Amino acid sequence: MSGIWRNRWWLGVAILLALSARGMAIVQDRPGFSGIWSSSDHHQELRIEQDALRFSVMKTVGNQRQKLMYQLDGSESRNETHTLNGEKWTQLSRAKWVGAAVVVTTTTTRESTGRSWESMKIYFLSPDGNLTEATLDYPLTSNQAMVLRTVLHTKKSPR
Repeated sequence: MSGIWRNRWWLGVAILLALSARGMAIVQDRPGFSGIWSSSDHHQELRIEQDALRFSVMKTVGNQRQKLMYQLDGSESRNETHTLNGEKWTQLSRAKWVGAAVVVTTTTTRESTGRSWESMKIYFLSPDGNLTEATLDYPLTSNQAMVLRTVLHTKKSPR
């Protein structure tokens, strides 16, 4: 290899290493999600509280509120919610950091039928500081298809 190509090769390796290190630093950061967030269509609000061990989300849609609390160490968290008609759903979840995102996997059981299904919710910040809430789950009517819903939220206040 001639001198000029050897220097360009090392320069390329140095640039790749620098970019990889920069990407790893970004991925390893654990952003703060705490605050009040409003969905882009203003139909829902998230009130998130977070510390090193816990992540809680109070979701308000219209007059209905739902508070979910998770342990960020991957241990199981139990939440009970109620539908508009009062039916109880039990949610067993595990939350953990994956890079700069909080990933929550949940098994939900309907009290009336005993039927269970799994879902995954991912919370992450976009480069402009907005919160993305992505949910992957089954619709209640079918086990054949998955549904992906993504909601973008802007921050209303820090707490």
